[in-house]
Amino acid sequence: MSIRVSTRHLQMIAAVVDAGSISEAARRIGLTQSALSHRIREAERLLDTSLFFRENNVLVPTDTGKRLLDTARTVLQAIEDAESDIKYRSDGIERVVRLGIEQLGSYSWLPGFLQRFKAQNPTVGTTVVADVSLDPIAALRTGVIDVAIVSSDQQAGSFRATSLFEDELLAVIPATHPLARKSWLEPQDMVNQTCVVHHEKPEFGYKHESFLAQGSAQCRIIRAGVTEAVMAFVSQEQGIAFLPNWTLSAIQEPHRITTSRLTRKGMHFDWHAVTRDSEQTNSPSANFVEALKEYFSENERPNLTLLA
Repeated sequence: MSIRVSTRHLQMIAAVVDAGSISEAARRIGLTQSALSHRIREAERLLDTSLFFRENNVLVPTDTGKRLLDTARTVLQAIEDAESDIKYRSDGIERVVRLGIEQLGSYSWLPGFLQRFKAQNPTVGTTVVADVSLDPIAALRTGVIDVAIVSSDQQAGSFRATSLFEDELLAVIPATHPLARKSWLEPQDMVNQTCVVHHEKPEFGYKHESFLAQGSAQCRIIRAGVTEAVMAFVSQEQGIAFLPNWTLSAIQEPHRITTSRLTRKGMHFDWHAVTRDSEQTNSPSANFVEALKEYFSENERPNLTLLA
């Protein structure tokens, strides 16, 4: 059976879905609006089906469009990876390790680590895949990344988790909030408070939710998307957030926020580097994890960041 659509059709459907409008999608892929509209009609004619429908002036993919979108993302990512690998090889790089970090992880350590890893492994390149932070384990399962840094080792399926260091979950509180005077919080303190979180998707192993559940505390929720936005909401006295100490150690907001432990003993956990269980013990990814473990043991164990 001959293939009817081309990569330009796949680029089109991904751009339209990501942008939500023809004008913005056309801008992103360097076409005029009329050219992009023609490309949509061409793909629908070739496939003999509708790919989009309009809802509140937004183009929404049909079920068929969603199926083609899934294929588009897989194919386009594979092409991008291949082109990246070819470029690396032309620069003398034999293998590339693709890294994904959970959305609540820190990046401040990364340049120093990568400089050290490159010096020790000159033929191994590293790519940080930023758009898998919501679910790096799913990206690891599908081969989009090779190493995931996550806050839990409770992963279903064939994975190998290596502990990197211990961390602590802290409450991040506006400096003027009545709870800011407390050295630690109990679940009942959060009754009728506003909690600032990243996304609707279960985040950080529901650690803050397990804390709230201990006292049947319910929060009003603000979903802020990224850590910078979460901190902005807290700084503007609009709620309380729960973030790892590792992440907070790179954030400087001493005049607007304070931090408290969750319960008197604190809520502790380990960060892990996760690879597929099928990974060979001497592979670049396995060596990358060993280098991570060594680096964190020497450099990164965060001191408790309790801002007063």
